[in-house]
Amino acid sequence: MKSYLPVKVKPFEIYRLTGCSAWNARLYEIIDFQGHLISCCDNENSQSLTTTFMIPKNAAYLEVNEYFLNVQTKLEKAVSIKEKKPLDGLHWGAIGDSWTAIFDKDGKSYVNDVADITGITATNLGAGGTGYVTGGANNWNNQFFKRNIDADTDICTIFGSFNDAYYPDFKFGQKGDTDTATMWGAMLATINNCYKNNPDVLIGIISPGPWGAINPFKTDTMSKLNSHSDTTVNNMAINDFAEKYVQTMKEFAQMYSLPFLDLYHQSNLRPWNDDFINKYYHGQSATDTTHPNPNGLKKYIAPRIASFLEKIIK
Repeated sequence: MKSYLPVKVKPFEIYRLTGCSAWNARLYEIIDFQGHLISCCDNENSQSLTTTFMIPKNAAYLEVNEYFLNVQTKLEKAVSIKEKKPLDGLHWGAIGDSWTAIFDKDGKSYVNDVADITGITATNLGAGGTGYVTGGANNWNNQFFKRNIDADTDICTIFGSFNDAYYPDFKFGQKGDTDTATMWGAMLATINNCYKNNPDVLIGIISPGPWGAINPFKTDTMSKLNSHSDTTVNNMAINDFAEKYVQTMKEFAQMYSLPFLDLYHQSNLRPWNDDFINKYYHGQSATDTTHPNPNGLKKYIAPRIASFLEKIIK
């Protein structure tokens, strides 16, 4: 076969070739390091042929037929092959507190990490200092039930928040509550607002992860965090409050047929360990034990939420 100088190739590279294979001249041949033919184009006697092929594992050179009639010979190497990811083509709305809203120096949060893992298109609906009941500092009035997802949202997660533990008028309430001043009522208002924007959206509930001030080893009473108008809340141990808060989320999710991800008990975060804090916390300052840093969120939070989204959609 009369050809151009052999092209050095590597195993598993992909090429697209356009040219002529008239007069029984093969469009291309692939040879090994010893010059032996190991593969070739099977299509022959064509004046205009385009084919795509992968280089075999034992190949070394590609020889291309230089004859052409009315077709210019053209060889293109695939720069990259886009891998189809599990949630390509879907839209995710991520409601949450500062853990969701956190942006690193590159302007990204764990939401971006999850999108990279799954291929999903994400809208970040996080806002620092907020929760189901608390609207944030200075009467911001931005509770979770005020967040509006886009109408084309396929999946919505609601992540957090122990910011509610600092709200002086926090109340757990009880099953069936519709009063947004209670946790039960605020959670119901949150999912109802999502359904109002898209009745077909799939919702997942995610508990907050452990904080330096709120974790299983904190036995001080809640009055240390703030003075609460509900004396039952005010007199609870912090770790008991956290357990009840997460248990309430779990019971709510079960009652309303929603998947639940427990990151308080199952995230592997350890904000009670100084070495761990120094490596994976300090998200907003050198003394911050509330927020994981970008490395902590990417390692411990993003993969778990990515897996959770895949389970929601299946």
